Amino acid sequence: MAHFAQLNEDNIVINVVKVIDDIITDENGVESEQLGINYLKSIIPGSFKWVKTSYNDNIRVRYAQIGGHYNEKLDAFFFPKPYPSWIINETEYGWDPPVPKPEDKEGYLLQWNEEDIEWEFIKLPTPRPLEPAPEGFHYVYDSSNDVWDTVENAPMPSEPAPEGFHYVYDSSNDVWDTVEIEEQ
Repeated sequence: MAHFAQLNEDNIVINVVKVIDDIITDENGVESEQLGINYLKSIIPGSFKWVKTSYNDNIRVRYAQIGGHYNEKLDAFFFPKPYPSWIINETEYGWDPPVPKPEDKEGYLLQWNEEDIEWEFIKLPTPRPLEPAPEGFHYVYDSSNDVWDTVENAPMPSEPAPEGFHYVYDSSNDVWDTVEIEEQ
């Protein structure tokens, strides 16, 4: 089975289709890309460009992806462009940001900001403590101070739960909820 990428006028992949081997094999048993192209042009109307691609990345660097780009000069498929400002890298067959990526910083997530054309560090919250909270307490994250505080659990209700229900502690809201007992 052969695969062909359907390209728009900007060489963006808009579809990938399969063509059976019999259609692309000539009378001498040799595969011909042109036979596949001729066949696809005969059954799919329009002035689309067709380029053979390999599911195993055997030709044209990589398998064509919808939204990806075909570079005629390099005869290669590129992944979809991640951001409008990014620039093609013809050596690595990929995309580069217009601003070099800075070194990672511990405790931060690095992400691209397309609006400002820059990298930005996003502070990650302090990880929750590994040890369990002391008996009768639970952890609550204080984002303004970037710390995990221990908070005393709300006291259990003094009245019994209504018939057919039981109490379950919701530590995120610090309340005891009634939950219907499921029959087994």
